[in-house]
Amino acid sequence: LKKAVNIIKTSNIFPVKDPAFDTISFAKGTAGIQNEMKLTLNRVSNALKRDKNLLIKVTAYQDPSDVLGTQRLDSIYAYFKSRGVSMSQVQR
Repeated sequence: LKKAVNIIKTSNIFPVKDPAFDTISFAKGTAGIQNEMKLTLNRVSNALKRDKNLLIKVTAYQDPSDVLGTQRLDSIYAYFKSRGVSMSQVQR
């Protein structure tokens, strides 16, 4: 598995390390959400729904212009949206 997407909890503009906010790893060449990712993504989405003032930044290790990197970010955003997260809380 290759680490591809990092989720950072932010307070104003300062990153805050939180074990619930972790690195998501995708299988090589894929952009789909796998079952082992869901535990972390569910923790993050639950925290976002509990605290409407919480913002996160989702970043990819790959070049953002890379098609697979963009697809992976889109998969994360779609998953959060499907869980009822306000997209105003999720930044690229």
